[in-house]
Amino acid sequence: MDTHTRKYRLPDRGYALVRWAHELAKGRGTVVVEPDIEGIRRPGGALTFVDAAPFRTVSDGPLSVLRELLDLEALELRAWSRRGFARFHKRAAAKQAERICREQGSEAAVDWVLANVTTDQVDLDELRDRLGARLYTAGGRDEDFYRAQVGRCIEYRRRRQLNG
Repeated sequence: MDTHTRKYRLPDRGYALVRWAHELAKGRGTVVVEPDIEGIRRPGGALTFVDAAPFRTVSDGPLSVLRELLDLEALELRAWSRRGFARFHKRAAAKQAERICREQGSEAAVDWVLANVTTDQVDLDELRDRLGARLYTAGGRDEDFYRAQVGRCIEYRRRRQLNG
């Protein structure tokens, strides 16, 4: 499993969940989380909000945490993309970038933004920073909160398996 996307080296949310599960369950969590994530990963390697959207609660497993992170990723990409468009195009272009991110993944959205910018070039390093450690605080929480959520999902699944 890759730590970043291939083309633009953006952080891979699926890898973060697998890493957290591994740390929380002392190596055994990977077996629980990785098949779920790889099950919704697209052939090109993209993780999309659309594919994770049905998973909303702890009982749905770690994909519910992935869904929340992909939602934040789309919102951050929307905010980042606004800088590349002229005054009257900002809102529509940013909404389009967010829609593409949700439906096709972050790399497709970045491709679209770079192909359609109307003002100064957008800064990919700023996007990497926004989607890195800063992403977790964008939702008003921190990385430890999401890590704990993954732990709750693993515990819930373990209890459900033990109780039949």
